[in-house]
Amino acid sequence: MFSIESSPKAAQQGEMVSNMIEPTYSRLVSHICRKVFSEQSPVMPLVVEQLRKRRVFLQPLFAGVGDGTIRATQLNTALQCEIELVVSKVMSQCDMPRHELIRHTNKTLFELARQAI
Repeated sequence: MFSIESSPKAAQQGEMVSNMIEPTYSRLVSHICRKVFSEQSPVMPLVVEQLRKRRVFLQPLFAGVGDGTIRATQLNTALQCEIELVVSKVMSQCDMPRHELIRHTNKTLFELARQAI
């Protein structure tokens, strides 16, 4: 498997987007969710909240891809797990069909990864 710890190389590159501070990360998550979900969607704030909570795991993952310690296939696997986690937590609070929530969350998380890396 792979380690989600930030490598020393990532720590040296303090300018990496994947090491964003909380307000910057939160704004990016909100911006991407507004593009993927409709503004009036009751699901959007739930997904935003879950992705904000997962920041501690996602940022080292993005940094690992940026510095080469995590391969793209490993990122894909990890993001699929994250999508399932977010969907499972949001499904209990909304009435959106599961397949639609998965599709929107997938698009949101992969766009977040693209912009963070």
